[in-house]
Amino acid sequence: MLAIALALPLTLSRAHDVPFFGLPLVTSGDEPHYLVMVHSLVSDHDLDLKNNYDRARQGSVEIGVGRSGAAIDHQVAWYGADGRWRGWDFVYDYAHDTQGKAVPPPALPEPKPGVSTEFEGKPQYSQHPPGLALLLAALVYPARGTAWVEHLSIVCSTLATLAYALLLRELLRGLSSDRGLVNATTLLAILGSPSWHYGRMLFSEPWLALCAVGALTLATRKQAFFLAGLFLALGIQMKPPFALLAGPLFIDRVLARDVRRAALFALPVLLSVGLVLYENQLFFGAPLRAAQPWESGNFLTGITGGLFSLQHGLIPFCPALLVALAGFPALFRSHRREAWLVVGMSVPYCLLMWSWYCWWGGYCYGPRLVAPVIPLLFLGALKVLESLSQLSLRLRRLTLGLCSLSLLISAMGAVVHLAFWGKHPLIEPFAQLAKHL
Repeated sequence: MLAIALALPLTLSRAHDVPFFGLPLVTSGDEPHYLVMVHSLVSDHDLDLKNNYDRARQGSVEIGVGRSGAAIDHQVAWYGADGRWRGWDFVYDYAHDTQGKAVPPPALPEPKPGVSTEFEGKPQYSQHPPGLALLLAALVYPARGTAWVEHLSIVCSTLATLAYALLLRELLRGLSSDRGLVNATTLLAILGSPSWHYGRMLFSEPWLALCAVGALTLATRKQAFFLAGLFLALGIQMKPPFALLAGPLFIDRVLARDVRRAALFALPVLLSVGLVLYENQLFFGAPLRAAQPWESGNFLTGITGGLFSLQHGLIPFCPALLVALAGFPALFRSHRREAWLVVGMSVPYCLLMWSWYCWWGGYCYGPRLVAPVIPLLFLGALKVLESLSQLSLRLRRLTLGLCSLSLLISAMGAVVHLAFWGKHPLIEPFAQLAKHL
């Protein structure tokens, strides 16, 4: 059932100028920029993206079949002689019309008048860490030079979602012997959350969720801490702050005085952190010069918006999470270790993402930045479903209502897709109706 639910939306075209059904395509946001990195690796065997962006503006498929020949900014960056980070639009002209849409220039972009020429001729490395592109390049390499790089990359996101659904099911089996409740909770965690939407997207979120769920499952169910460390090491390559998730699992082994497993777990994590520092040195000239340097925002604004925003808030896009959170007291009573690990991995990560100046994750659907840890929080939902028959009629109706609402919101976000980027699936239709009336 889960495979069908994920696969059917994948066949729905997301471009406006192609038939409704078709092969999966990238659309907007960061998707074309991840794709151009993959093309650069499989075709040029490097991560200097200038020639790939230039070819795309001249009609290649490197930013997507549906965007071929379109004007697009380059999501690349440099550090100047003064040590300050500079984005591509600081150096080059990127014209827009009055509606904010890109206007194709008569030729390839030229540097802005008066801007320092120190960036001319330098490699154009992405603002995004290379981890996702490196992983996908290995998977889609036989399709290099064709549009199938795009199609297969998105299919891989769906396969990653299926993989972490199976791992989540295995994790839940350690909490309950009721197969039906385990399956129901797994379906709710995927189909009742933004996981469904990102399962048909070229973003890092499905892969980060796979890394988070995989690490916790292997550590608690299999005691395979080295493999758990490998999962988190992969996540760190995609998003360096993902290293925060390693802390609770390492502390778990230290408190258990399991020095051997603590060391085995820490080894791949530390190597991955070291590789990130080397990549920063290689691409930007210093180990601490990140592709996207950290910039703090207003924490109160971030946590309020991250929880309640109608554009990107966790609760409005996943109301079933309230059910999951209500189950944590019971989870702490029955499976204290797993409960603490989930809280330790997910809560600090959410708080970190919400303390960033761009806490909403840019132009995207729902609570993108915290989407990788949402499936972990659904462990609490299993305990609520276990005690459902013991609840009052009002509480049973509330529980089922919140779960059904989550499924409806996520189905709309997965199937209709781009219409709800930066908008809420249950509000936007009425907002459009009001405009027309």
